[in-house]
Amino acid sequence: IRLRAMLPVWRSGKRKTKYAPSTRTNHSKIKTGPKKYAKLCSAFRTKYPDAKQSDGLLSFSDGVYIYKAIAAENGGINIESRRKIK
Repeated sequence: IRLRAMLPVWRSGKRKTKYAPSTRTNHSKIKTGPKKYAKLCSAFRTKYPDAKQSDGLLSFSDGVYIYKAIAAENGGINIESRRKIK
């Protein structure tokens, strides 16, 4: 039995994006999806509304993990590390 023939067409190959990769994914050590990244940016900016790159690593939490991030010049963040809250 050929397993590949039984799989739906949409699962048979890897999807490719037609858009260029975001610049934020190239600088962060921790990769996240767009929705998670937006939530993390919101949590970071709530705690540190006037953060700049020169402030260095700042920590914040989403309730599950503690993140350490650096503010980016475009209003986003570069996530450097993530630790599970015990």
